[in-house]
Amino acid sequence: MNEIEKELLRKAVEYSYTIEMYRMMYAGRRYDNFFELPFLRKKDLIEDQKKYPPFGSGVTNYINQVKRIHRTSGTADVPLLLALTDNDIKNVIATGKKAFIMAGISENDVVINCMNYCMWMGGFMDHQSLEATGAAVIPYGVGNTENLIQIIRSIPDVCIHATPSYLGTIERIAREKYGITPFDLHIKKGFFGGEGGLDDENYRNKLEEKWGMDIYNANYGMSEVMSIIASEGKEKDGLHFIAGEKLYPELYIKEKKIALNNFIRKGAVGELILSNRCKESQPLIRYATGDVIEILDAEENEEVLNFRFRVKGRSDDMLVVKGINFYPNAVQTLISEYAEFNGNFQIQVMGKGIIDYVRLIVELNDSYEANICEGLKNMLKNDIRRKYFVSCDIELTKQIERLGNKLQLVKRVEKFE
Repeated sequence: MNEIEKELLRKAVEYSYTIEMYRMMYAGRRYDNFFELPFLRKKDLIEDQKKYPPFGSGVTNYINQVKRIHRTSGTADVPLLLALTDNDIKNVIATGKKAFIMAGISENDVVINCMNYCMWMGGFMDHQSLEATGAAVIPYGVGNTENLIQIIRSIPDVCIHATPSYLGTIERIAREKYGITPFDLHIKKGFFGGEGGLDDENYRNKLEEKWGMDIYNANYGMSEVMSIIASEGKEKDGLHFIAGEKLYPELYIKEKKIALNNFIRKGAVGELILSNRCKESQPLIRYATGDVIEILDAEENEEVLNFRFRVKGRSDDMLVVKGINFYPNAVQTLISEYAEFNGNFQIQVMGKGIIDYVRLIVELNDSYEANICEGLKNMLKNDIRRKYFVSCDIELTKQIERLGNKLQLVKRVEKFE
């Protein structure tokens, strides 16, 4: 074990005496090595909060020092309540500031924040990280897109921080209510997070051409860990892990059935595992994020804390359709090749058992022609079957229902209408 792993193992032993969740997980077993510790998953956090409401057992040592309460978006699971101390808040803001500066935000920028302020860390916490860069921040939030467009038009060279799919809503209302194109809004730069898609070069290029702005994948993270933990640089050559001072990363290689820090090497693919190094309230040790990443580059040290990566998909989003493994994110590449689509989509399946039917809902550009929709559906259906060996029904729509401004990639429904 390296020195960080020794310290994290010491903390895990300490937590096993003071935090009920870890006491139950470790069940009195002795662990001599850090990599022997079992993974913690989101379902464990959800169950812990059910047993020990409202925050779970992870706040035990700091319950009187909690200064702020947030909540996860809950697009895939039951929302988690997140309790933070003063030090936790400072660490999140410092890391978020680092990410936004890497993406190119400076004191010369005015950024309108269109993330959800209703308890979501992407709203208020990202607002504070944006302000820490020196930029002026407009705390807009979600909804009332007509008014948002008026504000954007009134401030020269404004930047936007939002989910990528929200651009489709702005585009639609700009055309319907104001008769203008996205390019006419003159947004200088776009900083996006909360959803995937921008790793697809064709999709990003189409957005940049349509909107006339530089677009950055500037906000990768998960709220239960510490909000933003990675961002693109100006080169747009993948996400840079910038949280090494606060988080210890490992990579779980499915074929090797083990996760290690030194698996983080160029070309490696696996699930990202994270441990909090300094979180006071609700600390996570060996948290399996569910994100499958590909390492693009990494430092060659005993402790790998700096690396570049792209997200390939989520392990829990992978669908087995009639025996074929299918990552929904893969559809992005095909959809972005169609000029009639704006790049937003959702996959719907029924339940969590055997999947024999998949529905793909795709958003249309406002400039589409209704008489070609049936042909588009058949073309896309054939493209997916040819490339991924999966058959699905296609539904084309002007707008997919969202949770706030966030689009749920995989939606499990009780029944299809």
